[in-house]
Order: sequence, then C-alpha cells, then structure tokens
Amino acid sequence: MKFKSCNTEPCPKQKRDFRDEQCAHFDGKHFNINGLHPNVRWVPKYSGSYNVVVLIPAGATNIDVRQHSFSGKSEDDNYLAHPATAMRVPASGGSLGRPEAPQNHLIANRWHVASRGECSAQCGLGYRTLDIYCAKYSRLDGKTEKVDDGFCSSHPKPSNQEKCSGECNTGGWRYSAWTECSKSCDGGTQRRRAICVNTRNDVLDDSKCTHQEKVTIQKCSELSCPEWKSGDWSECLVTCGKGHKHRQVWCQFGEDRLNDRTCDPETKPTSMQTCQQPECASWQAGTWGQCSVTCGQGYQLRAVKCIIGTYMSVVDDNDCNAATRPTDTQDCELPSCHPPPAAPEARRSTHSAPRTQWRFGSWTPVRSRMEEVERVEGEADIP
Repeated sequence: MKFKSCNTEPCPKQKRDFRDEQCAHFDGKHFNINGLHPNVRWVPKYSGSYNVVVLIPAGATNIDVRQHSFSGKSEDDNYLAHPATAMRVPASGGSLGRPEAPQNHLIANRWHVASRGECSAQCGLGYRTLDIYCAKYSRLDGKTEKVDDGFCSSHPKPSNQEKCSGECNTGGWRYSAWTECSKSCDGGTQRRRAICVNTRNDVLDDSKCTHQEKVTIQKCSELSCPEWKSGDWSECLVTCGKGHKHRQVWCQFGEDRLNDRTCDPETKPTSMQTCQQPECASWQAGTWGQCSVTCGQGYQLRAVKCIIGTYMSVVDDNDCNAATRPTDTQDCELPSCHPPPAAPEARRSTHSAPRTQWRFGSWTPVRSRMEEVERVEGEADIP
C-alpha cells in the first residue's frame, strides 16, 4: 500500500478548505495587473478553471488517472489536479495506488520564464524584459533543469518582452539628509526623516509606501576608537618604607602612536602610584655619658644604634643610612684643674703694660676610646 486516505471528514463551514488556503497565500500580490488594488484578496474559482471530474468511491484501489490535452500537444498549460492535493475522497478507509507512467510522459522540454525585469513605466502601460530558456521539466518531482535551446526547437520561442502596468497609486519614500553620526568611532548611528510621495512628489499616506522598506536609521563610524596603552610598572623607587613607582601611558590607534589629546582624557590610566616596602631601619642615639675628665677640656660619648620595627630590634649599621648617623662623641669642658694664683697688684709703670703667660695643669690618665664607649653604654643601661 503506497497511499492511504486521511482527513476525510467534511470541513466546518467557518474553516477554509485547501483551495481557499492556496489562494489566500497570494493575498496582497497584484502581479502588476492593471486595476488590481495592492490589498487584493484571491479566492478560488470552482467553475471554468476547475471542474469536478469524478468522485472516487470509498475503498477504490489501483486508480489510473490520465490527461489528454485539448489541443493534442504534450504541453498546453492545462493541468489536471494532482491526486495528493486536489482529488476528493468522500469516505474513510480505502487506498489509492499510483500507477507507473511511461518515462516519456514524465519528462518534457519547454520554454521556461526564469525571471521578469522591472516595468519600464512607474505609472500606466510599459514593458519589461523576460529571461527565457529551454528547460527540462519533470512531472514526477516538479523540478526544472536548464538545457540547450535546441531541445525546445519544436516550439517557437516566446518573446522576451511583455507588457506591464506601473502602479500609479503607489508611492516611494523621500528622505532628508542623514544626521551626523552619534559617535566618532566604535560604532554610532545616524538618522533621517522619510515621507511617502508619488512620482509627482505629492505627499501620500504612509500606507501607500509599505511595499518599500523604510530606512531611517543606519550604522556609522564603525572603526574602533584610539585607546590608551600602558607599559609595565617600574620597581619601587625606595628600598624601604612608602615610595612611588611609575609606568608609561600613551594613546594608540592600530599600530600608530598618537598625541595624547586624541584619546579621551577621562579614561587615561594613572602613570604613578604609591608602593610600600618593608619598614626602614633608623638610628637611635642614647644619652651622653660623663665627661672624660674631671676638670679642664675633655669629651663625652654616647651609644648610637641602628634599630627597626615596633620592638626596636637592633640590626647591622649597614641597614641604616650612614649619611644621617648621629655623632657619638662631643667635646666637654669642666672648670680648670689648677686655678691661676691671684695676680699681685700691678705696679704702676709709665713704661709698659702688665705681662701675661700660659700656665698648664697636669695631664689626665690615658684611656682608650673603646673603654670610654663601654663605660658610657654601661651607664646608659643602668635603670
């Protein structure tokens, strides 16, 4: 069994049958026929063009349907409705067997109109050009294949020009100039106004131009914008504590480096930022020790240490800045060890001034510098 009947119940009155649906598919298409409204509605015609030939009884099988042309030619543009779409089967059940047709009846060569050009007249009578070639037509699958024109030599080739009628009641869009692009780069939009007019520039309702696409917006400036580029950060400019580091920032478009004014200053990346290194070591100076002598000129010492951190850990002096190291020694002066005796009352002389001379005290004991530092540090550690 190749075919089986289906949907054999009558259609409801409110529902369109298959012929109504076929015709409705072409609603709104006027095919340049003069006098037809753009909103034309197509309805089936059941007499004249199509006639009910036979009612196939329920359960019939192996039905052989053949068509004989009115003019006796193999092609006369009259067609019998295909059983799969137009044949009416009144009862449920039964099946249709499709008979095998001879191959010479399944293939035909005929002139085929491939396309039609635009009508030469926008309003009234005009002409249009047809693209016509010889084609091999398969009745089995409905396919058309272009072949050499010699295969159609038994039929006169139709004229490649036909009459047409321009639609005087339709118009076209008339546009204003485009506005400036909303962006200079990275993709923007521009707009324009549109009004529907006829060939005489009379303004029409927009519904008269619905057959044409209304284009009032388009993309523009789709090239990418120049953008900021930045290099790598430098090392922190200090080895300890808070400092700064730097990087290069420039404006670039493609492979070209541009002036910074070309890029958006609002989006420019920073070229400097703070950086934090480990805490710096610092010098700590103790209190001055006693003078190295009990009288006269001497010197004092104090302890100077390099420390770091909250707990003031002592580190190597090389971790501190040698240029800022406080001094650990200074001179001191106590009263003279041997005060000079009271000078006798100077004799009055009219010939010379009183004589003066230096007097020296005894030397203090010699101590090494290291002994003094150790003594001072010992005194500083005493609570």
